[in-house]
Amino acid sequence: MVTNCLLRTAALLVVMALLSACAVDTGIHHASNAQALVAEAGAPQFKLPLPGGGERWFYTSGPAGAVTWRIDVTEGGAITARVQVLTDDIFQEIRAGQSADEVLMRIGPGYRRVNFERSKTMAWDYFYRDTWGYDADFSVTFNQAGVVVSKITIRRDPSDKDQ
Repeated sequence: MVTNCLLRTAALLVVMALLSACAVDTGIHHASNAQALVAEAGAPQFKLPLPGGGERWFYTSGPAGAVTWRIDVTEGGAITARVQVLTDDIFQEIRAGQSADEVLMRIGPGYRRVNFERSKTMAWDYFYRDTWGYDADFSVTFNQAGVVVSKITIRRDPSDKDQ
């Protein structure tokens, strides 16, 4: 009896999470301006000022979600761009020599930052689904000056439940 109740509760929570994710995604796709976007999808998780005015908003799908939307908004509230940035194509645009600010402006904050004391570097990690539909981590590594020194994509092992 208790097991059935727990299973029903777990199923309900999963359905609620899926529906809320759909609501955010729908708002991002269909909102005509910044005010409508915030009304439908909520406040962005991260904002950056754009050169020349306006803001770049990032909507993430959770602490380790596979989707991050980058929305450019003018000072008047018009939406000028909507891009899902956690993709292999966008990651290919990240190059050695770019600054951490450039990476942040392009793909937003990762779900994790890891410091490597011995090499004096730091990695930002992004969970996503690669072009073939596999779960993967994209990691970009910066030196102490905040400059990209390397990047790597690693597919997650579907049989490893601890990832």
